[in-house]
Amino acid sequence: PAFAPLPAFWSDQLGLRLQSFGAPALADTTEVLKGSLDDLDEGAAVAYRRAGRTVGVLLVNIPVSRHADYRSLVTTAPALV
Repeated sequence: PAFAPLPAFWSDQLGLRLQSFGAPALADTTEVLKGSLDDLDEGAAVAYRRAGRTVGVLLVNIPVSRHADYRSLVTTAPALV
């Protein structure tokens, strides 16, 4: 298979740990998968989708042990046509 790096970043901001995989800027819809955007201290996961395909995820205060689960939503999604 061809080399295809997955864009990612992390940052600590105002006591929150942010982790992103994929390209959320390409999305046309979003869905909160876990938690609430009103209580980020408890953790939240947001999927970013384009034409039904998950193109990115943003994790806020999600334990590192769960990152691979959310990352795989992007890496196993079918290719955009």
